[in-house]
Amino acid sequence: MMRPDMERVEPRFVRCSAAGCTTTSARAEYDSMTLRIGYSNCCKHLNNTEVESRVQNVIQDLNESKITLIFYDLGLSRDGEIEQLSAFTEGGDNFSTLIRTAVRANTSPNLKVLPPMLYSALASEPLDAMSRFIQWIRISVHLSSKASENTLEGNANLNF
Repeated sequence: MMRPDMERVEPRFVRCSAAGCTTTSARAEYDSMTLRIGYSNCCKHLNNTEVESRVQNVIQDLNESKITLIFYDLGLSRDGEIEQLSAFTEGGDNFSTLIRTAVRANTSPNLKVLPPMLYSALASEPLDAMSRFIQWIRISVHLSSKASENTLEGNANLNF
């Protein structure tokens, strides 16, 4: 996660600062990945202090009013196809859709009881269902940010 006040780490070749270590950011190996994201040590020599300070900075700078939590669940068929997609926000808004699968052999106990005609009427094509889900996420985030702005505007008039 990159904070707005953070600068991008320029891709440059750096060495691990641990004595005697030959790992550089130029190596395409696991050990060098921390060097490529701006740490001073490779993965073998990474110390907890540097990691903890970065994590602490991110936590302190976190603006909770800009976060929308979405919890989701996917119902899968025996073939691994998505049969049902459901989600809800921490504010209680919800989304649910049935997704038409290649074979009408649903494993969900809820979907098995639907008559074929009703299933055909309710089920969406996968692309349409995912597009509507993305649209719902955008609307949820927009409404959440608007609510935060209104709360902030309302609180600005309060005297403590």
